[in-house]
Amino acid sequence: MSVADHELVPEQLRRRSDPEQFSFETTADVSPLEEIIGQERAVRALRFGLDIQSPGYNVFVAGLSGTGKGSIVRRFLTQLSADEPVPDDVLYVHNFEDPDSPRALFLPAGMGHRLRDATADLVEDLHEQVPKAFEGKDYEEQRRSTAESHQERKQELLDQLEGLARERGFELKSTPMGFRTVPIRDRKPLSQEEYEAMEEGPRSELDDQMEQLEKEVREVLAEVKAVDKALKEQLRDLNQQVAMNVLGTLMVDLKRTYAEHLSVGEYLQAVQKDIVDNIEHFRETEEQPMPIPGLRLPRQEPDFSRYEINVVVDNSHTEGAPVVFESNPTFTNLVGRIERRAQFGALLTDFTMIRAGSLAKANGGYLVLNVEDMLRNPFVYEALKRAIRDREIRIEDLSERYGVFATQTLNPEPIALETKVILLGSPMWYQLLYAYDEDFAKIFKVKADFDHQTDREEHRIMQLAGFISRFADEEGLRHMDRTAFAAITEQASRMVEDQEKLSLRFSELTDLVRESAYWAEQDDAKFVLARHVERAVEEQGFRTGLVKDRVQELIHRDVLLIDTEGEAIGQVNGLAVHMLGHSAFGRPSRITANV
Repeated sequence: MSVADHELVPEQLRRRSDPEQFSFETTADVSPLEEIIGQERAVRALRFGLDIQSPGYNVFVAGLSGTGKGSIVRRFLTQLSADEPVPDDVLYVHNFEDPDSPRALFLPAGMGHRLRDATADLVEDLHEQVPKAFEGKDYEEQRRSTAESHQERKQELLDQLEGLARERGFELKSTPMGFRTVPIRDRKPLSQEEYEAMEEGPRSELDDQMEQLEKEVREVLAEVKAVDKALKEQLRDLNQQVAMNVLGTLMVDLKRTYAEHLSVGEYLQAVQKDIVDNIEHFRETEEQPMPIPGLRLPRQEPDFSRYEINVVVDNSHTEGAPVVFESNPTFTNLVGRIERRAQFGALLTDFTMIRAGSLAKANGGYLVLNVEDMLRNPFVYEALKRAIRDREIRIEDLSERYGVFATQTLNPEPIALETKVILLGSPMWYQLLYAYDEDFAKIFKVKADFDHQTDREEHRIMQLAGFISRFADEEGLRHMDRTAFAAITEQASRMVEDQEKLSLRFSELTDLVRESAYWAEQDDAKFVLARHVERAVEEQGFRTGLVKDRVQELIHRDVLLIDTEGEAIGQVNGLAVHMLGHSAFGRPSRITANV
């Protein structure tokens, strides 16, 4: 076979597109394309991965940059999620049994913020109605009657105690340490000197009497304390009864509204119990005097924030299943965070400062991440794997987890994870993760491969025309006539260096469409013509062709030498192709061999 058999004529170097083969005059005559071009394999894999609900069937969308995988996935998920149910709202509330472990509640979409507003109104109403209830005549009469009856009983016991002491020749004296028994002689208290001057027998008998009396005093005083305790309990019961009367009226509608939601009902019951136990916080109290004259310390106000509701995920305005594209997947943006506030030099937190991340916001729907952005942020990939593996979202403090700060923190109740995760990345990232991470294949079982080229067939060419028609309408660009579209198809083949293929790297194609429309606008043309496409290609090459021109200049100046005639033993000419952006050019090279 001779060299002539491999020679190509100029017409074979480039496949031309005949504008007359197209049935339309301009792309405005073509129906805008709504389907996806040339990605049947990827679409089938993507649909399978999103439909199957078994654990681990998350999707890795692999494809070269510019193939449109991100926009295609977005459009695909938007259509798919529209017919799916809206997930529940997620709320965090105070845990009255363990304040450091806030409880998670779930309500149908839109009911979360209504419950939050209703509990806020409840607290406000309590501040208004509780003081009025405790200022009523019925309450004052019951309180006075209860206090008087106990006071009478207490006075009766004290009178009985004093009478007992007098009968035995003693007097009771009240001291800061309690009651003290003092012997009486000749109607006067016995002094210490008189006591010590007594003979041993009478003094011993007096000591025995004092000991017996003090024992009886202690017994009576115990009864007095029991009376005080009973009074305190009865007053507390009375206060709680008043509180229950007020709460019963205020909470009846609230309980009825959320009767079907058992967890919310349990929470409202806990709120009611805590309010009753702390009803004094809702009563108007006088300001305490300053402990140190001239020094005004901050007043310790009751903490009513424990009755607030933190709606961390509000789906009241969500239509269908949520679709979240997380463009900045840091640990806190993905998992969530627990904020803090400074108070007297310390960092404090509570359940109202819990913030949800993308995992929680996408729960019940779809979360899309760029794999390169995810791997660029520390701890994110491990947190994502743990959430998928454990099927729960655990909002935690990263600094506390690694022991960076020893400050007050929380341990919120985990949220069950029902999110389908889609990773976007190049085939290189897929192969690296598959080869070096043993967990990757277990949690991303579906690969959707986006091709960067498709066959140059008639129906594909018409799909490309429909794509350009839709793109021009969306961006308000001038449409192309068929000569310009023919030039676009030629460039689509040149992009993949194959006369039988068309490029599917839509970012490059749309850039060419934009720039061609720009030159048509500069030319004040109604439509984009072939010369505008050619001008756009030339301008792209010129903008990125500095290095190529410098290499050509070196050849013309005989700095780079190459022989094009004659023969040399062990030496041939070669051509090294350099790719620099939109610029591709050949640089002559000398290839030699030594024996």
